[in-house]
Amino acid sequence: MASATLDDTTIGTPGHITLTYPQTIQAGDLVELSGSYTNNTTRILESVSLSIRSTSTAGQIDYAHVTQLPPFDPFTITALSDGIVATANYIAPGASENFSITLLTRNSATRPLIFTEFLSENFFDRSNITLLPGIVIKVTPPSADLGVTLTSLGNNDTITATVTNYGPRDASSARLRLTYPAGVEVSRGDNCTINATFRTVVCDLGYLPSGVSLTRSIRLIVPPLNLTAGDFTVNATLTDSTPKDPTPDNNTSQLTCHALTFVFPIRC
Repeated sequence: MASATLDDTTIGTPGHITLTYPQTIQAGDLVELSGSYTNNTTRILESVSLSIRSTSTAGQIDYAHVTQLPPFDPFTITALSDGIVATANYIAPGASENFSITLLTRNSATRPLIFTEFLSENFFDRSNITLLPGIVIKVTPPSADLGVTLTSLGNNDTITATVTNYGPRDASSARLRLTYPAGVEVSRGDNCTINATFRTVVCDLGYLPSGVSLTRSIRLIVPPLNLTAGDFTVNATLTDSTPKDPTPDNNTSQLTCHALTFVFPIRC
C-alpha cells in the first residue's frame, strides 16, 4: 500500500468531513481511504455514518478483505457487497475523529473505480445528510520491473546471470535468453535449454516474487582443435515477463570473455 503522495486527492469540507484517496493505483494495490470528521455543531451527535458505495467495482474490489487502520478507531467499518459504511457513536460538540480504510483491488481490475459518498449525522431530534463529490480512481495494469546482470566470479569460464524482481508486483513468469558467438560452446546450462545450432541458452524462470533474485549459470569451453583466439561477448536478454515490465532498460546485459585454444580455459 502506498502512503500519501502528490497523487492523492482530498474532497469534502475541512472542519466538517474530508476524505482523501489516490487518483491512480495499480491493479492488485491496497487502496487507502482516509477521512476526518468533526462535529461542528453545539450538540452531542448520537451517531454518524459515512457511506461509500459503488456499482462499478463489481469483480474489481475484494470487499471480503476490507481493513481498518488502526483497528481501535472509533469508527466501525461494515463491508457490503457494493461498498462500505463507516459508523461512529456519541461525538461531543467540536470533537474530531479520524479513520482509515483499505480496500484490496483484484489483480484483474481494469476499469476506473467510481464511488458515491454521503454523510449521515443523527442527532436526538433530527438528521443531516451531506452528499460528497464522487470519487474516481484510475486503475493501471500491474507491473514488475525485472533486471539482469552477467558476472563471472574469479575470472573463470562460468558465467552467472542474476535476475532480480525490483517490484512492485510478483512476476508470474519470465524467460532469460543467452547468446554466444561461433568458436565457443556451452558445456553446461543449469535448468536451461541449450541450442548449439543457434548458439542460444533459454531459461524459463517461472514465478519470481518482488524483491527476490535468482541465478542461472552456464559454462563455456573452446571446442577441440579450435585455434581461434580473442575476445567475444555473451549477451543476456529478459523476455516474455508477466506482468509487463515497465522499465525494459535493465532487461539486457553483456559480458566480455577471452578465448585462447581448447588447451586453455576461457576467461571472463
